[in-house]
Amino acid sequence: MKKIAILLGLLAVLSACSLTVNFNGAADSPITYEPGDSKDADNALANAKRDGYVVHEDLSITAGQDVWDAFLAKVSAGQPCDVRLAFYYALQDASHYDPDYYEEIKNDYPVLYTQELHYDGDVFSLDWNEDDQTYTHSYPYLKLLEHTDPPASAIFTHRLMYVLVNDESVTWDQLFRAMVSSDSSVAFNPKYNHMVVYSLYTYK
Repeated sequence: MKKIAILLGLLAVLSACSLTVNFNGAADSPITYEPGDSKDADNALANAKRDGYVVHEDLSITAGQDVWDAFLAKVSAGQPCDVRLAFYYALQDASHYDPDYYEEIKNDYPVLYTQELHYDGDVFSLDWNEDDQTYTHSYPYLKLLEHTDPPASAIFTHRLMYVLVNDESVTWDQLFRAMVSSDSSVAFNPKYNHMVVYSLYTYK
């Protein structure tokens, strides 16, 4: 079994967790909503919290920490397991955006995306639906990355993320540079392919 890059310091906490990861019926009743419909998106968000999803609102986890901890405990023990993820995004005040850009995107928010993360005891796979198509990406590692010394311009003082990666040696700085690189040999290098599946921010 491939080595799973999870910080050893968390294992004491995780080993004490005896919760069972489940979807409470959500697998038979997937969350649906109309993008841009505030009431419908908010209802979908409430349903995700009720149905045992790990929920992020504007990048940081707001519900399901116990579900995530239970998932990590099973992963650390090499046990196959699954967890559902929900990501909710809302626009900030219009003054934060270029007026033309705001008009272009305002009807697309709020929005909620869902994903399913599976671990078969060896490999992680992430499934999601988009435009009536189902996509799956597989990765050998789930890596914990922490950002404890952000630049002065950052709005947070600490960031913790779990990231699916192909290479357990990569750093967040390398991943970020690849995302913004204009060099295709860097931007599309499989080594830097990744998916963030959990994030927790401490804001200023």
